[in-house]
Amino acid sequence: TLVVKDAFTTKISKQTMGGVELAGAEITVTGEGVNEKWTSTTDAHELKLEPGKYTLHESYAPDGFVEVTDIEFTVNEDGSVTVTKQTTTGDSEAVDNGDGTWTLVVKDAFTTKISKQTMGGVELAGAEITLTGEGVNETWTSTTDAHELKLKPGEYKLIENSAPEGYEVVSAIEFTVNKDGSVTVTKKTTTGDSEAVYNEEDGTWTLVIKDEAKSTVTEPTETQPTETQPTETQPTETQPTETQPTETQPTVTEPTTISVGEVTEETRPTNGDLSKTPVHSESVEAGAGLTADGETTADNSAVAIAAVMVIAAAVAVIRSKRRQK
Repeated sequence: TLVVKDAFTTKISKQTMGGVELAGAEITVTGEGVNEKWTSTTDAHELKLEPGKYTLHESYAPDGFVEVTDIEFTVNEDGSVTVTKQTTTGDSEAVDNGDGTWTLVVKDAFTTKISKQTMGGVELAGAEITLTGEGVNETWTSTTDAHELKLKPGEYKLIENSAPEGYEVVSAIEFTVNKDGSVTVTKKTTTGDSEAVYNEEDGTWTLVIKDEAKSTVTEPTETQPTETQPTETQPTETQPTETQPTETQPTVTEPTTISVGEVTEETRPTNGDLSKTPVHSESVEAGAGLTADGETTADNSAVAIAAVMVIAAAVAVIRSKRRQK
């Protein structure tokens, strides 16, 4: 007996997690004599499938998205579709279109990157990070490349378990992967920094987490005061020096004899009697005499010089008178 099975129109809709048709995915469906491959467009792809078991395989996902793991489904005798093996990335579901057809909706998860950086924007290796949320619980150690994750839309929490040497651990960060694949930070770290960045080159989003460098704290060192011991100065005994008196021998100045000669002063006659009063010559010794103790005195010299000058003046007067006569 030849049994003829009716083929049902079954649609395969490739979408983003936000429900928008996603073009560019390469998909293959195999099972019940079917082996068909195509590239998704902005419209659902239609297949004629008999009741039976089928497998959907995505070999390539558009930029910014992650390929779903294989999905298994069954086309029932009434044309309805039942998913028997769910993808572990992305999502899938069977939808009744209400017109006798069914659609297998396959949603690609988003590629979300986690970039661990310094405050200067350089990738920082050595941080241990854990991400939880929407069925995800993954731990890894950062490298010099951003870490890629396949995340469904939903709420996530990131914890840095340990930071590289010389850096502070950031506090917990919470973020949301939206239905269009964008990322929104809902709780920022209170240490370091965090932000969501869109990558135009591949259509992905990156959660950037920046660690602060630790401050080097130098403990103050208490300086002990240095006690200065007084230095005792020993007095130096100065021995008196006995000065021997120098005996000064008296200098004997030989007297100078000034001879005035014999001077005769003519006197005027008294009572008609002319008489001459002879003036005797005198010899004056000029020079310093000796004191009783043998020392020469300046006073004696001065007296002698004065005497000589008086005598010389007297002689000059007498001679003058003589010339007048």
